[in-house]
Amino acid sequence: MQGFSIKHLRIFVCGILDAGGLRILAHLRRRLGNILPLGMNIETFERYRAYAQPPTANDRASLDALVADPMPADCTAVIQHMLEVGLKLEQEAVRAGDVLEQVSL
Repeated sequence: MQGFSIKHLRIFVCGILDAGGLRILAHLRRRLGNILPLGMNIETFERYRAYAQPPTANDRASLDALVADPMPADCTAVIQHMLEVGLKLEQEAVRAGDVLEQVSL
């Protein structure tokens, strides 16, 4: 598909609410441009907080670094929230249907 561009597509990423998932979001944005986080917010985190686990020391350091990274800037609130409550959330705990409801077409 010569001349095809993804610039006008809306691409969503539903990732883990931990340092790894947010680093993936930042990496995709560096490579592809405007990638939209889906379910990577405080609302989703709090809805599934009962399934959250404490982050490792490496997770905390990575989350601290991500606060200064401009790529996931729209996720700063949830990053800071995870640091404050001392928890991270794996995406397997989150119902896909709940996250898909957050998509506005």
